[in-house]
Amino acid sequence: MKNQGSRIIIIGILVGLCVTSCYHSNTHEGNVDSLLNQIEDSVGVNPYTSRSKLLKLLPSVTDSLPYYKFYSLYVRSFLAANSFDTAFLLNKKIFQFCRKEVKPTDEIKKLLAAAYNSNGIYYTEKCYLDSALYSYKKALQLASLAIDSRYIDISINVADMFTRKGDYINGIGYYRKALFTSDSLGITRKMGFPIYFGLGQAYYAGLRNFTLSEKYFDLAWRFYPQRTFHEQFVYCNNRGNSYYYQQKYDRALQWFLKAKALVAFGKYASYENLCYANLSDIYLKLGKLDSAQYYWNKSFQFFASAKGTTIYYYLATVKAGIALKKGNVAEAHSWLTSDKAALQIEPEIIGLRNQCWQEYYLKIGDYKNAYHSLLQNMHLNDSIRNEKVMSRIAEIDTRYRQDTAVMKREILLTRQNSQISVLKMTNYFWILLVVVIVIGAVAIYHSLQRKRVMQQLKFQDQAAQLRLQNIRNRISPHLMFNVLNQKISDEKDRDNQQLFDLVKLLRKSLEFADQTLISLQDELEFVKTYIDLEQVKLGDEFKWHLELDDSIDTNAIKLPAMMIQIPVENALKHGLRNKTGDKKLSINISGQSHGVQILIRDNGTGFFPAAQNSTKGTGTGLKVLYQTIQLLNLKNSNPIRLSMKNSDDPKNSGAVADIFIPYGYHI
Repeated sequence: MKNQGSRIIIIGILVGLCVTSCYHSNTHEGNVDSLLNQIEDSVGVNPYTSRSKLLKLLPSVTDSLPYYKFYSLYVRSFLAANSFDTAFLLNKKIFQFCRKEVKPTDEIKKLLAAAYNSNGIYYTEKCYLDSALYSYKKALQLASLAIDSRYIDISINVADMFTRKGDYINGIGYYRKALFTSDSLGITRKMGFPIYFGLGQAYYAGLRNFTLSEKYFDLAWRFYPQRTFHEQFVYCNNRGNSYYYQQKYDRALQWFLKAKALVAFGKYASYENLCYANLSDIYLKLGKLDSAQYYWNKSFQFFASAKGTTIYYYLATVKAGIALKKGNVAEAHSWLTSDKAALQIEPEIIGLRNQCWQEYYLKIGDYKNAYHSLLQNMHLNDSIRNEKVMSRIAEIDTRYRQDTAVMKREILLTRQNSQISVLKMTNYFWILLVVVIVIGAVAIYHSLQRKRVMQQLKFQDQAAQLRLQNIRNRISPHLMFNVLNQKISDEKDRDNQQLFDLVKLLRKSLEFADQTLISLQDELEFVKTYIDLEQVKLGDEFKWHLELDDSIDTNAIKLPAMMIQIPVENALKHGLRNKTGDKKLSINISGQSHGVQILIRDNGTGFFPAAQNSTKGTGTGLKVLYQTIQLLNLKNSNPIRLSMKNSDDPKNSGAVADIFIPYGYHI
């Protein structure tokens, strides 16, 4: 059914396209609670399930406006299920509610827009085109309160209706308005298919502008896989018609076969037989008469009772063409005269019939009537061509005015945006300048502070190093002086082990002089060597023992050099050397929660630092040790602690040195 004739045959399909667009248009309402949105999104896909949910919800809604919002979805579920008469009757209740409002609010107007749109769907289905167009226009006027996806959908419905009425200029205008709005809202990906498809159809069917038609059909094709069966079928059928009008019959055949594949399961008899009619005509044009006859037979069986209609007139014309190609002139004449009473036939289909008459007269040698048919066709084609030209001129003028209005609006918006941008940039510049100045000042301040702190730390470190070096230089000579003084006063028959221990002690003393911290293991070995040297001087009455907690890693614990040795030396020299009877020294090392505790006890005469006698030294060792601890504690939040005191136990007189070394101590 071609040369506009195929458009006439699928005119019923356009109803479905409009309805599909309407369904789509009603699946996006806003400003309702989340439950309403969830049901709204599912109405078009699962109308029966949505209707069940709504029936349960409606009795619980007491407020009037929310109730009718739910009720509007309830009406829409009947439209989605093709129960148009029921939906139309139920919709009256919404109109009654809305008309009670003397001054309707914006929400009432939105509800009324949905009601008019539902009526438009009903009138479209019943082919009351004027009533449908009126309803859609009212809905569009009310929906203009909020330019959103619903407004776009109703614009598409208005465009579809103008197209169905043959007013392609207005149809294209509303399609373009919908496209502009969807582009502005950034939702063309969602709304694009019905707009692009409508434009593609209007340009080929109404204006024969195949260049623009191809452009918009290609744009719609991007969304084809996500569309419903109905939309896919209408798209394929109209794409085939477009190529038919261009006399590209091979490409038209491809699209008609795609449409046929969609309805190959026998569920849509009218669609299926429409495909057969189209294929019959295409195969006739391609000279494949057997295929043309085969599909004509299948189609005619379905439409045989439709005598006096456009489809019967079209099939009779195709059948006459097949008969003429086969040379059966009598059969052709019979079909050409079988439906003379058919009314309101499209000019393009009349043109097809005139071509058959012309060929028939040529076959029988009636050149006068053949010439008369040729003149009729020429006159008809001129009229059609003039109409298309005038329509194209009108469409170009409308498009120019629309584009000019859009351009002026965009120029105005661009100019306003430029002015706003200049003001924003000026404000941003000054804000940025202030921020940079503040950041620069803060950075300079912190840099100076950090330099000052680093310099202070550097001076402190240098002072500490110098003081430690001075202390170490004083410790080593002091130790060697004490040891050598003792050994010189001893008897001259020394054994070799004592001499070895002396050398070992001197060597360790020299090694420790260059170290600020040493391991507990090294310190204990040094102390043991020192005590072994003192053992002879103290006599057999001297006994000592070391008690070390097994959990302590002596190699991991670090402490200042001679931290244990100096208290031990003081215990031996000042507490035990001149004591008669048993002489005892104990060293107890135990692990605590935050460090290691070292207790050095003796049963000597006690700790009296102020006393002066010939046995006491200068006290240099303890002074140096206290200075070392003081310096090192400056760099540690958890300090070393050292205390010297007399025993609190009345039964065991003597002195106690209490040392605490925290874990993780460093210099």
